[in-house]
Amino acid sequence: MEFCSFHEVLPDIASTETRSIIFFIESPGDPPPGKYHFIEMFCTDPQCDCHNSIIAIYREHDGKFQEVTKLRFCWKDNAFYKSIGLDFFHDELPGVFPDFHKYSTQFDDFFVKQFISMCYIDFDKYPSLRHESDYAKRIQRHYNLFKEYMVEKTMGRMGPKISRNEACPCGSGTKYKKYCKS
Repeated sequence: MEFCSFHEVLPDIASTETRSIIFFIESPGDPPPGKYHFIEMFCTDPQCDCHNSIIAIYREHDGKFQEVTKLRFCWKDNAFYKSIGLDFFHDELPGVFPDFHKYSTQFDDFFVKQFISMCYIDFDKYPSLRHESDYAKRIQRHYNLFKEYMVEKTMGRMGPKISRNEACPCGSGTKYKKYCKS
């Protein structure tokens, strides 16, 4: 599976709806102070309907972005994922867990807890109940928008429709109906 950031596909929505948190004080065991961005990434295969996201967490510091960790957010249960050939080897699904990658750090568990608190309401009080927050629903909406984009892109429907009498977008100067028609 190849993943792509939501920012790359739908930047206008991502610029206003990407979640970030800021830590001002350094505490033992916590990540260093700074702004941390939760970048949503989704599977680019238009045929795949895997209902999960990789959340890449980047620290913004001195105008630079450094990847800190990656999490996997799954909003379906284990039976669903096994039915489509995915086994995350994680008992508590729907849920969040560190994704296996080269950037795994000592802060994986810290960010899993942060992300769970952002995605589930009253999870600390009732861990067996998974009441999704608006943020979790937003990620799922982003997933659906991303998938729609990928399907439209593969079907050649992205961008404005070109009229037969307009100039061909290839720059040849001829009318579209006499040149490309692709």
